[in-house]
Amino acid sequence: MAAPRDWHDRIAKLHALFARPTPVGTLHLPTGRIVVGEPTDPLPPLLLARPAPIGEFSVELGLVEVAPGESRIAAARIVFSAAPVASWELATGPGSGWTPSAAGLPGYASPMGMFMDEHIVPLFQKYVDEADSPVEWWYDVPKQEGRIWECACFQPDEQTPYTCAYMGPVISEGALVSYWGLDAGGAPVALVTDFDLPPI
Repeated sequence: MAAPRDWHDRIAKLHALFARPTPVGTLHLPTGRIVVGEPTDPLPPLLLARPAPIGEFSVELGLVEVAPGESRIAAARIVFSAAPVASWELATGPGSGWTPSAAGLPGYASPMGMFMDEHIVPLFQKYVDEADSPVEWWYDVPKQEGRIWECACFQPDEQTPYTCAYMGPVISEGALVSYWGLDAGGAPVALVTDFDLPPI
């Protein structure tokens, strides 16, 4: 794998997109152990090494207009606090399932971006398995649509509120890279996933 190129300029540009964010739902984190990837693939989703706060948090999109009235997702983020970001670090974790991005950074290849609590993954897999078709869960839940982007949520069970699951589509063939935004004390402020949409 090539030596990673400096990514700080990229995340600064992505972060600036959230000056006017597009809220799309709430993410429920009962354990704070976030996984990314694709939970319906044979390969398991990827667990991030850094734990997140436990609770319910807003999920927002950073959109880029690609044509008049048409936008695509450039980045998605979970917002943990209103504190300013003092520093950034790459979000990665254990295991060998990480795919290097074009810049040599650890990421994952997927047609959609995803945030999910590790505890929710088996509930989600059960939900999909019990659907009448592999895509039924996508269509029978509340979702917000843009001209060429969408976000889907699902309800793990009757006792659990709807939780944000997927955002997309990802048009890049490269790996999606995520970053932790940290406050001055090192606590997470946000988790941002880059959808590798050029140019930003």
